[in-house]
Amino acid sequence: ASAIIWYSKLNEADLFVDYSEKIEELQNKFLEFDRLSANEIAEKGFDFLCGHNIEENHHLAYLCFKHSAESNDGLGLRGLALCYFDGYDVEQDEEYAYELTEKAAENGNLRSMKLLYDHNNEQEYIDEDVQNALLDRFSKQLSGDLENNDKRAYAILSDCYSEGSMSFEKDD
Repeated sequence: ASAIIWYSKLNEADLFVDYSEKIEELQNKFLEFDRLSANEIAEKGFDFLCGHNIEENHHLAYLCFKHSAESNDGLGLRGLALCYFDGYDVEQDEEYAYELTEKAAENGNLRSMKLLYDHNNEQEYIDEDVQNALLDRFSKQLSGDLENNDKRAYAILSDCYSEGSMSFEKDD
């Protein structure tokens, strides 16, 4: 991690040598891209994004999400969408963020499915077939994730009851 910092400073100071490849190589090694699964890399990205047990770093979060998303990991795609929604280390691009959210939903990310369902409900015209298909996919994915004791599934289920969304009746 220290090597990355010092190469970055050197890259800013030395006008004659480009250290970006060395920095990228060290970042990949530091982020353990060669050792972790795409989902584990995405989880690491959320640690960097939110500062969980590590210093908050939007650039490293973005790199994790980008790498994970290249494998079509639902969590990585969701994280990359967040980067584009909020402009974390990239230029804010809401249209692209929604595309990534749709892809994350297709790849089993419950939070993305819920976001799309809620977003569609806010529109003037709602395609009932699309909403029903999304709700069906959500229910199947949620059921499977709950069986596997996925902590994210419990959090999303709590949100659904708290908000009264995804066909769940509001129940605090």
